[in-house]
Parts: sequence; structure tokens; C-alpha cells
Amino acid sequence: ISIPAALGVTLGSLLYYGISYKIGIPFVERAGKYLGVSVEDLEGVEKRVKESRYENLFLFTARCVPVIPSIAISLFCGLIRYNPRNYVLITFFGAMVQASILGIIGWQFGNFYLTLSEGLSFIDNIILVVLVLVVVIFVLKKRSEKTRD
Repeated sequence: ISIPAALGVTLGSLLYYGISYKIGIPFVERAGKYLGVSVEDLEGVEKRVKESRYENLFLFTARCVPVIPSIAISLFCGLIRYNPRNYVLITFFGAMVQASILGIIGWQFGNFYLTLSEGLSFIDNIILVVLVLVVVIFVLKKRSEKTRD
């Protein structure tokens, strides 16, 4: 599951990365005053990220965590003009780890469901027998009332 999911995330995120990379700065120039962001702010963030030794680790970790929206990471990386080659590699491997985590969680819940369903199946059978008995008793009671009248 992990490799196809990682390919899908990588290819899909390239769209947002590319849009943000191409029109991000012009958009911020026009709409930044309404958003509270300036081009200088973006350049400052870009400079800090590129000077950091941990930029790749940060992006990889962000991609691995399932609760961080992929689109936000893609837009951010495009806005700060993150290296496209590094972006693709880190996105692919981070998405592969994320897909593996989600796959393991799904597998564990699947096993839990199978265990739970076996117990629930027994309870379902008991409920079915009780319902059938209630219906039979009800029908017999109605028949006996008709024969008395």
C-alpha cells in the first residue's frame, strides 16, 4: 500500500507546490495586506529555512505525521521556493512512512474488528433466538385469543 500511496501523494502535491511556486509571490504582493503577510515575511522565512541544517528533517517529519495536511506543506514549500528535487524525494519518502503508519493502524483495527465481530456474532445469535421466541409467543397468544372468542 505504501508505495502507490506515496506516489499518489507526491504527484498530487506537485500540483499545489507548482502553483504556489509560480504564483505565490505575486499573490502575496497583491493580497498580502489582507492576509497580514508580506513578501519580506516570506523571504525571511525562506532564509531561515534554507539556513537551517534541519530543513529536510523538518519537512520529512511533517510529511510522516498523518494529522498535518499535505496541502499546507506543499503550499508552504512552494511559497518559500524549496528545492524541487529535495521536495519530491522528501515528500515521497515521508508519504511512504505516513501510508505505512496508517496501513498498520488500519490492519490493527481490522484485527480488532474481527475479534470483536466474533463476540458480537454470538450476541447477535442470542438476540435473534430471543426475537424469534417473542414472535412465536406473540403469534400463539393471538391465536389462542381468537379461538376463545
